[in-house]
Amino acid sequence: MAKRPSPSQGKARKSSAKKKPAGKPRKLKLVDKPRKAAKAKTSVPKQPELPGTEGVRIPELDVIAHAIATARENKNLWVADEKEQVGEALRVMTDHGETFYRSHGVELFRVTGDQKLRVRLVADESTSGETTDQGDLAEGDV
Repeated sequence: MAKRPSPSQGKARKSSAKKKPAGKPRKLKLVDKPRKAAKAKTSVPKQPELPGTEGVRIPELDVIAHAIATARENKNLWVADEKEQVGEALRVMTDHGETFYRSHGVELFRVTGDQKLRVRLVADESTSGETTDQGDLAEGDV
């Protein structure tokens, strides 16, 4: 019987590292790509019914769905506006060195160590715009 050659004899071992094909160097991806500005969405006009599909649509639900879509659009705009206002409040509180502020039934609390502002609605006895920084005033401190 013929003896088989051992793996170390005859053939050279192939390297386990793969060689990159020659060509263009690969492009590096930018981590911080500038984002496009958000466009305000406009509501879509109601589509006319196609002939033969008159019984498929429910007009009452169409009206309700349109009202919901409009409310969602407004809500998204209001949320964006609120975020801008909270950012502005944080900037002003930082400039004045304030960590707590209460006015018009809203408490603003700046989180120490973070650039974060907690906003909380509270049941306030006086909604006249008074601010208290040290708590309730004594009777003679008016």
